[in-house]
Amino acid sequence: MSHSLRSTGQARAVVADKREAILKAAVKVFARKGFFNSKVADVAGEAGTKNCRTASRKTRRRP
Repeated sequence: MSHSLRSTGQARAVVADKREAILKAAVKVFARKGFFNSKVADVAGEAGTKNCRTASRKTRRRP
């Protein structure tokens, strides 16, 4: 049985890294297109992820 399970600390680090990449991508997209003309898909594409909402939901669930 060789499951690659992440500890809670490792999982949080992955989420934090993804969140940071999304925030940096958002700044680039907003600078290029403007806030109101930008879409979540634009930011996700810039960040190299499928969906930005996944990372933001995970970080908000914790109390």
